[in-house]
Amino acid sequence: MTGDFSKLNFCIVGMGLIGGSYARALRNIGAGKILGVDVRQDALDAALAEGCIDEGDTEGDRFLPRADVFIFCLYAPVMKAWITERASRFLPGTLLTDTAGIKGHMPEEIQQLLPAGVEFLAGHPMAGREGQGFEKSDGTIFRGAGYIIVPHSRNTAGNISWLACLARALGCRRAAVTDAASHDRLIAYTSDLPHILAAVLMNSGTFREGLSSFTAGSFHDMTRIADMNSALWTELLMENRDILSGEICAFQNRLETLKQMLERCDKKQMKAFFEEASERKRALNHEENSGQFKKIFL
Repeated sequence: MTGDFSKLNFCIVGMGLIGGSYARALRNIGAGKILGVDVRQDALDAALAEGCIDEGDTEGDRFLPRADVFIFCLYAPVMKAWITERASRFLPGTLLTDTAGIKGHMPEEIQQLLPAGVEFLAGHPMAGREGQGFEKSDGTIFRGAGYIIVPHSRNTAGNISWLACLARALGCRRAAVTDAASHDRLIAYTSDLPHILAAVLMNSGTFREGLSSFTAGSFHDMTRIADMNSALWTELLMENRDILSGEICAFQNRLETLKQMLERCDKKQMKAFFEEASERKRALNHEENSGQFKKIFL
């Protein structure tokens, strides 16, 4: 797989927020042909009108012999079904990757469907924004973001390095390489739990008309992701429910600890609690902002 993206044809399957953002970003880095697949003709028409894709199709079969790289921006079960139906028609040398938020055993299961010389390498860009659909897509969402690469035993070192190279070209600052179990465990904390907290905060009994006069940056930052794709996030959270349940319990325990500090009027412990959080956040900010592009093995 060449690092000259102008010599590669990309097929994006699923032209929603993330798929549309990939199309825009790939156009910005000078990719060869960009082919779009979506069951919604209106999404394809919009992408064509804006020049994000060169061709669109509601099925995608005619793109199978023409694309070097397939990027799947679909629910994992839908992606697996799409690949299963067409598995024997992928050409040797083709690379398939995804954006699914939970991996489980899915990467190995899909690889087993594919003919020799065709590789599925799981990926997860840590990028997004509020809302859903192609109209919300934005080619800049990858800038400064992390990109998680989740190889299995049959992935080649060359394709792992190539996907990290693509992440860098898209604007990502880091590429972490890890196994599926570690990915799902950490994502439960860094992504799944924040979405739950944003939804719970918005669904509080205190919510009422006129609240906007009482909100500032903290409330907006905390609740931005409450405007989510509810069908997608329901699927993701259910897929990771066992790990996520443990994260919710751990969060409840820390919240209860803070509640007890309030009840005891324990200012000393509360101050120490907040100072620890501040130190951790500063360390995280430093890690996120330091140096050039990094590929990290976890």
